[in-house]
Amino acid sequence: ALASATPTASLSASQHELVAAVGSTVQLNCTARDGLTADVSWQHNGRELELPRKDSQPAPGAQLRLEDVDVEHSGTYLCLVGGIVQTQVVLKVGRKPRQPEVQDCISRNADTFRCWWTVDDSDLDTHYRLFYTFNDGKRVRYECPEYEGVNSCYFGYEDTYLFTHYQFWVTATNALGSATSRSFFVDPTSDRVKPDPPRDVTARLR
Repeated sequence: ALASATPTASLSASQHELVAAVGSTVQLNCTARDGLTADVSWQHNGRELELPRKDSQPAPGAQLRLEDVDVEHSGTYLCLVGGIVQTQVVLKVGRKPRQPEVQDCISRNADTFRCWWTVDDSDLDTHYRLFYTFNDGKRVRYECPEYEGVNSCYFGYEDTYLFTHYQFWVTATNALGSATSRSFFVDPTSDRVKPDPPRDVTARLR
């Protein structure tokens, strides 16, 4: 790959965003103004790519084929004709989210509690949501009342019910798919009460 100067953008340049799974084949098409593709080149993250030339292609370089892609293929691809950008594609390569797991739900004071779950690095933006229901036969689904980051949920006084069994589960969703955890059954205010340890305690011998 050869370093390239900053190209000039065309006012009619088309822009796209594409998400692909690791190991798949991606084909990028160059949409050139007026159909002119005689002098086509491609750049990846500002560096010029060496393109295969085939006599059977009527317009060499008009399409860029990437096989068995991985995360290193992610980035911005520019198609240039005569040094002018005609097409810009932002490619994101990653994986479907793995099945998350609710790790625990713990109360420090039997009045409020927190739940947290595992987070997977799929190389794509992944959104996690915690849902719950009660063992009351109504099967009404509720969602986390207050998220704390991407892997924790806080239940305040208004959402904590004493001596009540909850059923929790987490969904993980990104552009390639989704996954749902197994259900986690617990009564946080009786089964999982763990007060904070005392601080600044001193003992005096007599």
